[in-house]
Amino acid sequence: MRIAQTVIAPVLQVHVCEIEPDQEDTPQTSHNTGNRGTAGFGSTGHT
Repeated sequence: MRIAQTVIAPVLQVHVCEIEPDQEDTPQTSHNTGNRGTAGFGSTGHT
């Protein structure tokens, strides 16, 4: 189960990162998405 989460989490993050900038063309939004992506990756990796 842990492996599945580790594989799904990054994929979802990538999809969100691709959708977010498309919906909102704001540099701040992109920055927030980037920060969130890193946090998600770190949390998943540590867990």
